[in-house]
Amino acid sequence: MAGTIIKTRYSDVTNQPAPDALVHAEQAYSFASNRLFIGKLGGATVDPIIIGGKYYTDMLNQTRGVLTANSAILVDSNQWVDHLIAGSLQLTTSGGGGQVVSSIVTSLSGTPTDGQLITAAGAKTYIDTRLAAYSINDLADVAITSPANAHMLIYDGTAAEWRNFALSGSLTTTKTGVVTLSSTGVTAGQYGSQTAIPVITVTAEGRISALSTVTIATTLNIAGDTGTDGVSLLNDTLTFVGGAGITSTVTNNTVTLDVDNTVARSTSDLSYFSATTSAQLASVITDETGTGYLVFGTSPNFTTSITTSSNSFDVFNANATTVNAFGAATTLQFGATTGTTTVRNSLVVGGNLTVQGIVTSVNSTTTTLTDPVIMLAQDSVAAGDANDRGVRFNWGNGTSVVTGFFGMDMQTGRFVFKSSGAESNTENYSAPWSDAQFGEIYGTGGTFGNVTVGVATDNKITTTSGTLVIDAANNTVQIDADASVTGTFGVTGTVTLTSGLAVSSGGTGVQSFTGKAVAVTNTGGTALAFITGSQYQLIQFDSSGTPIASATIDGGTF
Repeated sequence: MAGTIIKTRYSDVTNQPAPDALVHAEQAYSFASNRLFIGKLGGATVDPIIIGGKYYTDMLNQTRGVLTANSAILVDSNQWVDHLIAGSLQLTTSGGGGQVVSSIVTSLSGTPTDGQLITAAGAKTYIDTRLAAYSINDLADVAITSPANAHMLIYDGTAAEWRNFALSGSLTTTKTGVVTLSSTGVTAGQYGSQTAIPVITVTAEGRISALSTVTIATTLNIAGDTGTDGVSLLNDTLTFVGGAGITSTVTNNTVTLDVDNTVARSTSDLSYFSATTSAQLASVITDETGTGYLVFGTSPNFTTSITTSSNSFDVFNANATTVNAFGAATTLQFGATTGTTTVRNSLVVGGNLTVQGIVTSVNSTTTTLTDPVIMLAQDSVAAGDANDRGVRFNWGNGTSVVTGFFGMDMQTGRFVFKSSGAESNTENYSAPWSDAQFGEIYGTGGTFGNVTVGVATDNKITTTSGTLVIDAANNTVQIDADASVTGTFGVTGTVTLTSGLAVSSGGTGVQSFTGKAVAVTNTGGTALAFITGSQYQLIQFDSSGTPIASATIDGGTF
């Protein structure tokens, strides 16, 4: 038979495939259950879904219009079937084994028969008509005896029935629904006034059983350091009046008393009083020889700052050549927190000099240090400090003034040099770096004789950036030992091998291919083998896992 044969997966003994036995949309047939399945992804598994088979086509093999056991229902050309069975209910034709339904009615008139089915609307009409013929007393749980006006139905839980009773007690009602509360004896009217407050008695039910009033006092008696008085709460106004230097204020039910600047307080300073002239102070403030109210000692001690509003202020005599001051002071502060403090002559510091500012500028021509070692960043003790260490300098390149840097680069841990490009006032510089020369070694290259590379185990040439180029004058680079390449090996020219490249090295193991063939590995996996075929054949794997050419696609069994 010409063409490709495709066989669906099948089983002669298993009723259906197990979960994940099929892939999504794969078909399989069971000759044991006569059902056709298709795989459907149902979450974590692929479930077999029944889509047909002989089992279902056999159910359609019966006469139309005749109900047949173990078969589907097929109506005839009149949309008719001979009978239907639902549990114990059978709707059938005359002469059948079930109930014969002759009609469907909307109302029951006369004597109903078993052959009638009534609609829902007809059943409601029938029930409503029947209920209208009964009263409340016809109900089994209602016992109405001697009904009268204003009686109400009250449920009796002991007798388990509804009974009629009239309301009694403080609350009564009439047949028209009027509810009446019994009188408590309290006289209707208004209680309480400006001089009397109401007294109210309330029962446990919340009703007022008694009302009266009590007279209240209307006069407030007041007294002072001298004199007494009575204030009528209904007619008088109580007034608070201040005296000399004292004012009174009433706001939001609060009385506030305050004094003005004519009254001296324990916390008042001289500015609190009226202006005093120097002539007036002369008789008050004197030195240690005077008799004023304020006398200074021979060596007055000032515990607060001496301030002035003048732009120029001489603390010491301008003619003094030597000033001995602050002998016991351990900390001296000069000048404001901003601006410049100027020392106009030579300054000699006998102790240690500590500069805590951000920038230290020295404009001298020559700076001489006797220290053999200069310490930078002494206070940078943080382990994560990544700022560079070194010297930043200006120089003229013939065109402009540029800034260079040399020192340690903290990112690489190497000594670096920048001839320019360090103009920004930063503490962290980065590449590109400038060339530097140490002896006969120059950074951009040089002429070398025989070079020995590597010490101990470090036998390698490494570039920090860019590409390592090995260029021979005759275009031939000879390697006399085994070469190992751990990275990518790129070749721009032609690579010629004297033998086939082994599979273990990424080759095919052969030097030629079979025409019109498919390459597969040989049995040992050491080289390639070739499969040829003819029209309609496909490459498949046989039962041993060997690839073959075949014209039959076998889905296999399950």
